[in-house]
Amino acid sequence: LEADFPAMVLLDALLAGGKGFRLLEKYPGPGGTPLDTAMKGLMTDGSTAWQASPYPYVYTFSASVPKEEGLQAAESAYFRLLEQASKREWTDAEKSMAIPQVRRGWARDLDEQGERIHQVAFFEIAGSWRELLDLPERLRSLTNADLQRFARERLRPDQATVGWYVPEAPPPS
Repeated sequence: LEADFPAMVLLDALLAGGKGFRLLEKYPGPGGTPLDTAMKGLMTDGSTAWQASPYPYVYTFSASVPKEEGLQAAESAYFRLLEQASKREWTDAEKSMAIPQVRRGWARDLDEQGERIHQVAFFEIAGSWRELLDLPERLRSLTNADLQRFARERLRPDQATVGWYVPEAPPPS
């Protein structure tokens, strides 16, 4: 796997709540996350997503913003959150809550035989099936410096692709 994969998974769990492996799955967040706080009143239905990969990956944030006028404010708030993450000192208690959230998502996703086979095969292609088993320990070994470096180096606005979908009014009949 790409070397920063564990940092991405843990930082995401700290910002938005832990999740499992399914890219398009909606994982229920714990509520009151830094993402929820940063985006309060700006968005509805916000979520993050990541994908395991042997190459640098895409970390995704998406949200519904009720009014077009709020798009810039929501985008700015999200990038402020990432800037804060590049400096934040996460407590051991916060990490101790985030890691079990990730493990719950993984356990849920690996509960079915077909999904287990898929993930073992996926991780083998991405590097080694051992990576799947070693991830919980790798999450526990991450330091604040690792998380800050990841946010600072990988989640900068100048590296982001941002798109806004603004529906147009239908043409008059």
